[in-house]
Amino acid sequence: MERLKQRLREEISRTSAGVRLDLSLEKGRTRDELAARELKIRDVDSRIEGEVQALRATVAQNKFTTLQSVRARRARADRADTS
Repeated sequence: MERLKQRLREEISRTSAGVRLDLSLEKGRTRDELAARELKIRDVDSRIEGEVQALRATVAQNKFTTLQSVRARRARADRADTS
């Protein structure tokens, strides 16, 4: 009977060690996956920021062009009124 208890304890110990190892490996895989996702998020964030900056530059250029056009039209209209 004592021998059977000892074998059972050993089997439980081996099973527990296996479970601990599996959990440790899964924790490592999860950590690696999280790091990869964080890297992707930073990459996407950088690309979005670049796109936003490009759009802001385009809007600023369009505003400048529009204002120049409006000023030129007003100047022509003022000259035509004075003629």
